[in-house]
Amino acid sequence: MAATTPQDVQTQWVKAFNAGDLEGLMALYAPDACLVPQPGQPVQGHDAIREALQNFLSLGAKITLDADYVLESRDTALLRGRWQLTGKAPDGQPLDMHGRSSEVMRRQPDSSWVYIIDHPYGAD
Repeated sequence: MAATTPQDVQTQWVKAFNAGDLEGLMALYAPDACLVPQPGQPVQGHDAIREALQNFLSLGAKITLDADYVLESRDTALLRGRWQLTGKAPDGQPLDMHGRSSEVMRRQPDSSWVYIIDHPYGAD
């Protein structure tokens, strides 16, 4: 389902991630989008984003995301949020990651919204 607002992108992202739905996640990124899966290590384009997200999905962790604010200007939106990822690390130890994200989204010609920049650590 297409995201009809910037906040909808975040909501759908969380649902897809928690369901382990890689294709659902990928539908929320522009083909030339940039994702920062680890601090200081941006990746760009669907192939690199798919690989990075698959690595996170393989953990079987769950994520929550709360929006702090949304600013829209025409077809571009800037969002900031707080997220927490919990589960088990590959070695069986508890996994608890968290951060403050900065996200940029763009409205598409069909009026849906997608990520063009997804920086989970961008507001830390």
